[in-house]
Amino acid sequence: MDGEFSTECRTIIRRLKTCDIDKIKKSPSLMLKFYPIRNPDNVNTVFDEVYTMVNESILKKTYKFRLFYFIDVFLSSTKVPAYVTAAYLKRLARLTLEAKPKSLVAILRIVNNLFVRHPLLVSLRDRVDEKARELETKSETCTLRQWLQADPFDVEERVNLKATNAMESCIWELMPLRYHDHPKVAKEACFLSEKNIPEIECDLSDLLI
Repeated sequence: MDGEFSTECRTIIRRLKTCDIDKIKKSPSLMLKFYPIRNPDNVNTVFDEVYTMVNESILKKTYKFRLFYFIDVFLSSTKVPAYVTAAYLKRLARLTLEAKPKSLVAILRIVNNLFVRHPLLVSLRDRVDEKARELETKSETCTLRQWLQADPFDVEERVNLKATNAMESCIWELMPLRYHDHPKVAKEACFLSEKNIPEIECDLSDLLI
């Protein structure tokens, strides 16, 4: 519910619904006009504010693809701290447990782009197999419940992104998408099987149509 968001989040949502997509595509720096940064004396930053919007309810919003697009642009700077990008990565990954194919495609493209810009995040992918082997020693199968219980990521933490423990986690939620029934989803998820870091960023603009 939009009413659960802070005043600043609601301002972001209003601007998100009415902003000029073409202008943003031509000049990503205009993002600052749509995501106003808080005063320096406030511990919360614009990254924290936008992060609170990335939850299951966004999947039901008409402007969800605009939000996905802006998150991609928003995190385009390589100077964004690793713990921030990792928190967003895990938050988006968790959404895939409930998302429909078109949203899955958007999320996978953002993840691909984050890997290109922030190679350190690839460790969250590479850690999945190790964690799976660990779970298999305790049980013959790795159930969703087991993954959730063993995941150090704190999905409830919405104030301190470092406290989410995203950097200590792994993106186990995304790996099954390589075998998704929808061919476009499976194709978009192919990069998760590659040993090397993706070299080319994906474009999300076609999802806005």
